[in-house]
Amino acid sequence: MDNLAVKKKTSVIQKTPVWVTAGLICTILWGSAPTGIKLAYTALSVGSSDIPSMLLFAGIRFSLGGLLTLAYIVFKTKRPPVLVRPLWLKVILLGLMQTTVHYAFYFVGAANTSGTNMAILSSMQSFMLVIIAHFVDPNDRLTKKKLVAIALGVSGIVLLNMGKTSDGASLTGDALILLAALTGTCATFLIRAIVRRTDPFLLTGWQLLIGGLTLILTGLLFGGTLDFTVAGTLLILYLALISAVAFSLWSLLLEYHPITRVGIFNSLIPVFGTLIAGIFLAEDIFSPQTILAMVLVSLGVYIVSSSRAKHAEQPHPEGNGDKTDKGDGGERTGGA
Repeated sequence: MDNLAVKKKTSVIQKTPVWVTAGLICTILWGSAPTGIKLAYTALSVGSSDIPSMLLFAGIRFSLGGLLTLAYIVFKTKRPPVLVRPLWLKVILLGLMQTTVHYAFYFVGAANTSGTNMAILSSMQSFMLVIIAHFVDPNDRLTKKKLVAIALGVSGIVLLNMGKTSDGASLTGDALILLAALTGTCATFLIRAIVRRTDPFLLTGWQLLIGGLTLILTGLLFGGTLDFTVAGTLLILYLALISAVAFSLWSLLLEYHPITRVGIFNSLIPVFGTLIAGIFLAEDIFSPQTILAMVLVSLGVYIVSSSRAKHAEQPHPEGNGDKTDKGDGGERTGGA
């Protein structure tokens, strides 16, 4: 308790301007990922049907993100980032599910839909998490408030896709983004089980590296190639930094603040994602249809985040609620 008091007293992240800025940086970074991916496809000459090259690109991004995260651990702890042997099988499984499969769907979907759709559809992971949790966690049941949030989110998705065929959007691309959200949701429950027994930074670094290398090998095996340019390389580095920097900031916020306070930032991801897509991809984001869809989804995510935060702050029956809260909250929902 004394150590915690000292840590909270001396931490800069406790100051309101600092933690609010950090939270906004996280959401802006995650919101910019869909646009960054689409710009990188153009810079690297990746066609909308060139799936092997998409997997190669995704693998390079996440392998770099994993290496950056592991390097941060070495810098912070002055120790090698070693996992205990019993966890290796679970971390490999997580890397394949959370990074390889999840982002295979996401990156292929990215080439076949708009940046605006990506930003909004990815937020469905928040609602999927609530629905699945009802069936696997007896302490996290659906409530009227959560059902309202889900209804808002689904209404936003339906509205977004009503008669919309412009801006490179397609039902196939949208479906793949939703599949990515579903696999990411399933991986979250595996993360819950593992994170109680290891550092979340260590877990993230290794699963990104393992999943990323698998994507690279798969892409190369099926003939994937990238036309490296200065712009394309810079975009890959930027996307890799999103994986490392945003997660590190998010974990730091969860270390010093309750999930109630931090989780609300999730509702801003589709907002920033839509705005950034409009600026850099020249997409039509100011149509009444898109604006209303964004508002409905963001409001739904806000309600879900606030209700799940209150649940997470209840004492955990196993007596390790702190670790569980950090792990669950560390798995941010709704971006890349």
